[in-house]
Amino acid sequence: MGVLDELEGKLSEAEGRVADLVSRLEKLGSLEQRLREAGQGLGEASGNVARLAAATGASATSLQSALAAFREAVDVLRRSDPARIVDGIAGVERRIETLARETTKINASTDALEARLREALETTATSPKTSECGRLGRPGSRRSN
Repeated sequence: MGVLDELEGKLSEAEGRVADLVSRLEKLGSLEQRLREAGQGLGEASGNVARLAAATGASATSLQSALAAFREAVDVLRRSDPARIVDGIAGVERRIETLARETTKINASTDALEARLREALETTATSPKTSECGRLGRPGSRRSN
């Protein structure tokens, strides 16, 4: 599963970058606080930093959510063992083969039953003890008066 391991490595790397970004955001928030406390006429700059920090914080939250979803997807892929899927398909194929053999047996049995039924009908039709009712249902049989 080299691809999954590579994905997991990249995911861990991305998580590290997000953690670094969050750390920087915290520093920006701290910087904003210091600028406000200094009161050196940097009110406008402080507001811009606050807006930037808020926007970046929202982006960081979105990135963390995306990373969590991506980690779940990687975990699902890891749990989706292709060998189990192949085994399941092989089981279905074996069952289909078994059903095909059973169908062939049933067809052969039906053919044999039809042949015995035809033979029985022919025997009944040619037998001297045959009633008129037995001959009425047969095509080509004549009713004697």
